[in-house]
Amino acid sequence: MVKPFFVAIDGPAGAGKSTVSQEVARRLNLQYLDTGAMYRAITWKALQLNVNLEDDNFLKKLIENTKIQIKGKQKNLIIVDGTDVTTKIRTPEINNNVSIVAKSPVVRSALVELQRKVAIDAGRIIMEGRDIGTKVLPDAHIKLFLTASLDERCRRRLKDFKDMNIKTDIQALKKELALRDKIDSERKDSPLMQAEDAFLIDTTNISFNEVVDKIVEIIENHKDFKKQDSKDE
Repeated sequence: MVKPFFVAIDGPAGAGKSTVSQEVARRLNLQYLDTGAMYRAITWKALQLNVNLEDDNFLKKLIENTKIQIKGKQKNLIIVDGTDVTTKIRTPEINNNVSIVAKSPVVRSALVELQRKVAIDAGRIIMEGRDIGTKVLPDAHIKLFLTASLDERCRRRLKDFKDMNIKTDIQALKKELALRDKIDSERKDSPLMQAEDAFLIDTTNISFNEVVDKIVEIIENHKDFKKQDSKDE
């Protein structure tokens, strides 16, 4: 029987949550879950159907008739109704609309329930998003809040798009991220905020490996954490 151990990482878009969390999960042999990808998946399907993204009644029906599967331990594959949408949900169009869908109470309620189930089933997990430490896993063993300056987050997102051969403009990115910050922070249901007992890590001027090393150290020093090799599972 695996003793549960939950790590919650929150923060705004572009702070480095996903890449950092995946590497920490790899080093410590933890399950990883990108909860933002689940909201992106619902956004992708809603856009495919060309619906009003602020219509809660339609979103309720949509989510009730959508099957989301998360596959993979440290790198998530996102499957929607049998279709692999892992790369499809990383486009500027999704970025520009996901916060609108994510503020819907009916969407959040359904996905939070699914996220908690994933955590319970996994037992040992590092979960990242916007409301993990405050809403999804309020009793997580460790909570962290990653942030970075808006300029630095824009630089990182621009690099991500270039790597995917997606053309975009730095000013458009800055406007998009600022708007997402506003929507995520001001929504009534589970707004983006740092949990009172979360470690704050500003990643603006420190390297990726330094961030990962710091988080690994925090986890390994927790009294309830015991590193497991894959063969022990």
